[in-house]
Amino acid sequence: MRWRGRRPRPQCAHDDAWLEPWFQYLLGRGVTFSMDSSVEGITLAAAKLQSVQVLQGGAPVDVFADYFVFAVPQEVMAALVTPAIIVRAPSLAGIARLDVDWMNGIQFYLNREVP
Repeated sequence: MRWRGRRPRPQCAHDDAWLEPWFQYLLGRGVTFSMDSSVEGITLAAAKLQSVQVLQGGAPVDVFADYFVFAVPQEVMAALVTPAIIVRAPSLAGIARLDVDWMNGIQFYLNREVP
């Protein structure tokens, strides 16, 4: 699709424009973020994840929730996936064997249209 006229350009940082609205939306829905924490382990009970052990401010804490989202690199998650977890979620069996390659990128913001 071609734009007619000027293309829209962000008027603020990407975090403010894209991430902050989602962050606020999820907070409003009762989601709790533990961004100052590191995951140390996962506890299973019966057939589901019961709690996650985290370090918050250097102190160990068991976190209980209905759902967990692990926003961590593949190698971090692979270290957390135990054989007991794989029995309950076989699709995670290959997580440690995934090919991982670091990437980077750059964005240019131009002050005029370029063909």
